[in-house]
Amino acid sequence: NNWGTVPNGGYDISGATKITFWAKGENGGERVEFFVGGITGPYPDSLPKTSTGYITLTSSWQEYTIDLTSKDLNHVIGGFGWVTNSSNNPDGVTFYLDEIKYNKSRPDELRFLVSFETLPFVNPDRYIKNASFIYDNALALVAFLARGNNEDLRRAEILADSFVYAQNNDRYYTDGRLRNAYMSGNLIYHLTGKARIPGWWDPVDKKWYEDKFQVSTHTGNLAWAMIALLDYYKKEGGSKYLTAAETLGEWIKAETRDTRGAGGYMGGYKGWEPNPQQITWKSTEHNIDVYVAFMWLFEITGDEKWKERALYAKNFVEAMWNETDEHFWAGTLDDGVTINKDNIPVDIQAWVIMAMDSYKSAISWAEDNCYTEHDGFKGFDFNTDRDGVWFEGTAHMLIAYQINGETNKSDEYIAELRKAQTSATNTNGKGIVAACHDGVTTGFDWEYFSRLHIGATAWYIFAEMGYNPYWGKIRLLGDINKDGIIDISDVILELRMALKLDP
Repeated sequence: NNWGTVPNGGYDISGATKITFWAKGENGGERVEFFVGGITGPYPDSLPKTSTGYITLTSSWQEYTIDLTSKDLNHVIGGFGWVTNSSNNPDGVTFYLDEIKYNKSRPDELRFLVSFETLPFVNPDRYIKNASFIYDNALALVAFLARGNNEDLRRAEILADSFVYAQNNDRYYTDGRLRNAYMSGNLIYHLTGKARIPGWWDPVDKKWYEDKFQVSTHTGNLAWAMIALLDYYKKEGGSKYLTAAETLGEWIKAETRDTRGAGGYMGGYKGWEPNPQQITWKSTEHNIDVYVAFMWLFEITGDEKWKERALYAKNFVEAMWNETDEHFWAGTLDDGVTINKDNIPVDIQAWVIMAMDSYKSAISWAEDNCYTEHDGFKGFDFNTDRDGVWFEGTAHMLIAYQINGETNKSDEYIAELRKAQTSATNTNGKGIVAACHDGVTTGFDWEYFSRLHIGATAWYIFAEMGYNPYWGKIRLLGDINKDGIIDISDVILELRMALKLDP
């Protein structure tokens, strides 16, 4: 709502030479003028109104261009506009616009990857259209590092720097936490320098809304950001990444460490500043993530406090083991003591194998209770209701199979993910959609949809590479001591194990 009244309110898009857009009329023959700039006031546009003049639209999509060569674009408020009138359209006018963009490339701008490629539907697409979840972006960072070519390392650096910037430039908090999600596109709000939070405009209420989960902070998401930052630090260096990870770790310890029941770390905080509500339930998944993140810090810094904190998370995870049925429970209820037995997720059964290389029998429980077939695909559901294939979770299981040496099964599900890449609903032949159809339930308060998903795609990349993202290493079959190479020490250790000389 800036009509030239806000100091420094414009965008500097110097260097752009044109703006392009696509338009079509409902029936053809509609007359509309499109323009850039021309807003006056105390702090006006830096360029005068620059127009196409009146254009007669057709009923099919056409691309149009406004030439901005030699225009002053250092303070643009009116980024794009249109005008028409009854003399040009005596019967009224309906027309459509798409792909409005300036030709200004900013390849090194700080930004996160948008998590989902949405469709023009209201639900759920409106609420996730511009959301970049930090869990997904942590996975993307690790995937870029795993590939490791120069271009992917450049992308990894942008993501790592974006995590650091968001941590140090929250719109309210100064304690080092991150939000669950940030705005895609421009990370930095140009008026304040703060990291932008995603949201959407409601045309009925005429208000801007934000999602409660997206503005919140969940412990497991912070742990994944730590893992990604530490992976980057270990491979590329840079003290600011280590500092950022340590700051997140200190926040987790100070704000979520719990003494109730089996200990461990609570879920985080939910809701808006200044008074978000503490989440008092504890998640097995979160504590797996925290264990790994804190062990990374111990291995890098040598500081024993991180090992103690890591084992505190691990103790909670092990307390969630159901010895009778050989699976992990989801965690606890709000009292921090009572085990949540209402819903059992598949991911933690595979994640423990990746994080701790133990409890391998949990994979059998997942096979018996979460395997499903839908829409021509075989794979694993998020939970035991088996109402759809969750492709990300199928990749989790695939990597667990690789670690277990069950290559026949891992090969089978690699084939299913490759098929999903080429033929699942809403695929583009490159990424992986979250689920085989819309509305795959989780047993919690969210669902998965058939939308291209950065997280699912990253896990697919890990599966293809035989890569364990928790530890930033390729899992080599026969690498018994897990040092990244297969040599005589592995052979000796394997012989000792076979002779039961070494447990």
